[in-house]
Formats: sequence, C-alpha cells, structure tokens
Amino acid sequence: MKKAKAFTLLEIILVCAALGIVLTVVSLLLFGKQAELRDAKRLSDLKALRDAMQLVKNEKGTFEATRCPLISVSACAKEGSSELLKYMTDLSSIKDPKNSTQPCTMQNCENDVCDYSFVSILPNEFQILFHLEKGVAEIGDRGCYLLTEKGFKKL
Repeated sequence: MKKAKAFTLLEIILVCAALGIVLTVVSLLLFGKQAELRDAKRLSDLKALRDAMQLVKNEKGTFEATRCPLISVSACAKEGSSELLKYMTDLSSIKDPKNSTQPCTMQNCENDVCDYSFVSILPNEFQILFHLEKGVAEIGDRGCYLLTEKGFKKL
C-alpha cells in the first residue's frame, strides 16, 4: 500500500504567513496610490476652476461676478445667478475626493477632511483653500494650499 502525500502543518502555516506578508505589502502600496490619485483629482478640479474663474473675469471684468459665497466651492452652484455656472456646468460636483461636507478653514485644513473653499473673491484676485494628502511633484508636499489667479501657493 502506497502512503498518500500531503502537506505538513508547518508547510501550510509557512505558506499562509508568506501570503499574509505579501498581501500586507500590496495593500500598503495601494493605499499610498489612492492618496496620490485623490491629490491628482484635486489638482485637476482646481485647474479647471481657475480656468473658469479667469473666463468670468475676462467676460465681466471682475472675479466678483462669480457671485459665489465664501464657503465650499460646490455651494456656489446653488447661487443661480453665478456667472461661474456658464463655464462649469458641473460646479456642484467639484468637491474634495474624500467627500467632506466641511469647508476648508485654517483650523481644519491640515486634517485632510475638508472641501475646497473660497477664502476671498475680489475684483482682481481670488483665493481657494484646499489640502493635499501626500503632495505632488508639480506643487509640493502634503499640507494646505491656496489656489489663486496666479497658481498654487503652500501655506
């Protein structure tokens, strides 16, 4: 009679441990990439918003024509008379990828849990506060930033 071949308990435990280590490393790498992808979306949203703001100024002569309140950018879509809606019909969906309902302020910006927010809108300048989770080579490290008509500025 032939003896059946089988794995020993030790072999099974070692294989499970190795798989656990591999899965842990892969999940950590993917988690880091998710933050990078959210940062890339933030920059894409804000560049489109900056372009739309510039179109409003070019047409009306002032950024104030946006008629946006100094709160979350997406709240501007509720202002039916905002000139910004002409150039960004999807303005209500321009939100931080983490879907926070809290507008960014100087107090909560570092927490990574705030939505893009207008800080000021003057005739010739505007400021929008936002945060980056990891940072991107294009503008810098993790932290709070302002988007202005001139570009991005780290706080």
